[in-house]
Amino acid sequence: PESLNLSSGPVGGVLLVSNDSGATWESKPISLTGRISCLRMLDQKSRALAVVEYFGKSKFPTELFSLELDTLQTNPVFRQTDRVARDAVVLPDGQVLVAAVERLGELSEVPIPSKLKMMESTNLESWLPESTDYRAVAMRPMLAAADAHNIWVATDTGMILKRIQ
Repeated sequence: PESLNLSSGPVGGVLLVSNDSGATWESKPISLTGRISCLRMLDQKSRALAVVEYFGKSKFPTELFSLELDTLQTNPVFRQTDRVARDAVVLPDGQVLVAAVERLGELSEVPIPSKLKMMESTNLESWLPESTDYRAVAMRPMLAAADAHNIWVATDTGMILKRIQ
């Protein structure tokens, strides 16, 4: 296998890409300062959505980036000071849902569950809050979508919620 040339500067990570169902892999350096905790395909093999987490004190605890897979160019599409994005899902029609939790204090990693906050966007520019059960709390919610009508969020506190439109 080819070695990755890191002489071009600091690298935040390495993205492994396969265009032939895993028979061969290409490594590409990606320069993001946080930790990629979730990566979802936005459209067929050209763009992905990355949830990036920052640790310690940071104005934005997390950000979502649109990632061009050919060039690895990133564009921030979601960042809020009062919400910590934990997971995202892209629906067949291109709508994106984000599962976030309320930020408690100045740090993004607090070992106390906080209110679940769901957000949705159809264009990655404007984000609208969705109604969420007032009892739902989590530290790390996870999204699952079978199709546009069967979407669930599971919390690490034991709740499973189905999206109702």
